[in-house]
Amino acid sequence: MIGKKRHLMAKSSTIKTFRLVHRYLGLFFAPAILFFAFSGALQTFNWHEASRATGYEPPAWVVRMAQLHKKQTLALPSPKGKAQTVSAKEPGMLPSKKAPSHNTGKFVFKCFVFVMSIGLMFSTILGIAMALLYGGDSRTVWTAVFAGVLLPAALLLLRP
Repeated sequence: MIGKKRHLMAKSSTIKTFRLVHRYLGLFFAPAILFFAFSGALQTFNWHEASRATGYEPPAWVVRMAQLHKKQTLALPSPKGKAQTVSAKEPGMLPSKKAPSHNTGKFVFKCFVFVMSIGLMFSTILGIAMALLYGGDSRTVWTAVFAGVLLPAALLLLRP
């Protein structure tokens, strides 16, 4: 009976450790999760790209967020580079005009991805709130969140 009690106490201690590790890793990565979910949601419908057909010009902050999301840099490529890649394509590489279109299914999936991004952001914010309401010291919670903002920002600024 004593061995079983020790086993349960050890199991309880292990679960408590797992919960703490989960909490603080979640808090540390929460800012990045929010950033990538938000910027990914914007990219789902190409709101980061200009459109000649509609005349849409994306806000600069959306373009920069997309660049950071996709290329992990704030440096934007020159317009010349984009034109070169388009002209470098061989005529045989262009899609056929007769190819069947799956626009409805593609749009529905994009809607799903967009809603998933919103759900991930909501869930992350809920996790931070739960850590503050039901967790330990609020200073420790905010320290983990701010560390999750400062470390990636410092790494981004230190890039050559």
